[in-house]
Amino acid sequence: SGYQQFVEQCASLYKDLALRKAAFKFVSTLITSSPDAANGVASNIRYANLGKAIEYHDGWAAFDSALDKKIADFAAFYKINFPKGDVNPESSLTTLAEEVRDAHSTVAGALTRESSRRNNHASNMQELRDSQSKIMLWCRQQRSTMENLKEAGQIQEYTNSFQSNITVMETNFLVLMELAEPLLPNKEVNKILEDAIELWLSLQVFAFEKLNATIMEQHEASNIEADLNRWLEHEGNVVSFLNKAREVLSMPVDDESKEVTQPILENCDKLLADIESFSIIVGHLSSFTLREANLKEYHDAIRRTIFSKLTLTTQVYNGQFSFPRKQEYMDRLAELNDWVDCKSQNGAWKQLLQRVDHMKTLIEENKSMHGTAEERGY
Repeated sequence: SGYQQFVEQCASLYKDLALRKAAFKFVSTLITSSPDAANGVASNIRYANLGKAIEYHDGWAAFDSALDKKIADFAAFYKINFPKGDVNPESSLTTLAEEVRDAHSTVAGALTRESSRRNNHASNMQELRDSQSKIMLWCRQQRSTMENLKEAGQIQEYTNSFQSNITVMETNFLVLMELAEPLLPNKEVNKILEDAIELWLSLQVFAFEKLNATIMEQHEASNIEADLNRWLEHEGNVVSFLNKAREVLSMPVDDESKEVTQPILENCDKLLADIESFSIIVGHLSSFTLREANLKEYHDAIRRTIFSKLTLTTQVYNGQFSFPRKQEYMDRLAELNDWVDCKSQNGAWKQLLQRVDHMKTLIEENKSMHGTAEERGY
């Protein structure tokens, strides 16, 4: 019947209003219960299920503009078709509509910011994934190229080129951190960063180990240690011979003989002066294999540390130390924008501009009074 249909329509609107009120009240509770609410920051809403609240907020303008007319149409329909009725829904619907409007106005600013943040989240996440994919693809290509290098000269040249690219890669990781920062805290984002950092560290370790292994191969193939050890065995004889040669070459006293012996004597002195430093180098090279074997245990320990969970985590959070302060700044800035939008509806913005001009004047006066830092010699 017509009455039954009318009741169902009124009940449907009442239910819709009640759901909207509950959703907005829920958001209001989240805001006031945020641990940083005293500072004007509503961090709790970032992690809550606000699907319906945001949906209601995004469509609020159209809903609100049609609400009064819909209630008035119900009231008029009731008066015409049920003049003797005593349950006109106009009063209860109007009261509930005002309560919904009040609840919405309380959380509108927060919902606008959160809706915008969530709408951007998907595209920001994709941009982060794309950036990470490029870094990981480059790392895999570099490793594949290094794995296929066989000649010592090629390996040395490639590792030199790789070293020059480290600064570029560090810049790429800073960009990756900047993309990730607005999305934190987030487990998926942490995983994206950890995977990229792990692959990058793995590439650097592989490059070092590849070059180190090549150096050892070249060193062993040269048989230089055996030759150097023979030198160390005869070093004393060489020094003794040079000293005796000096004695013999110093004997002549006539100018004609000195003209012959003096260049040779100078060469002996130069050799004796250089032999100590030369022996130090020879000593290091002759024990190179032994020292490398002794260092292997420490190299393995460093390798385990590099790929530990703690190292990867600290690398991820290395660029995030300022995240809470930055987030607080962004929240405050957003609230200030809302305040300016509200105040600009009247003449208050003129007073704000006057205050800004006054502050500029004070700054200029202070600057002229005390001078710049450079003028004070700081």
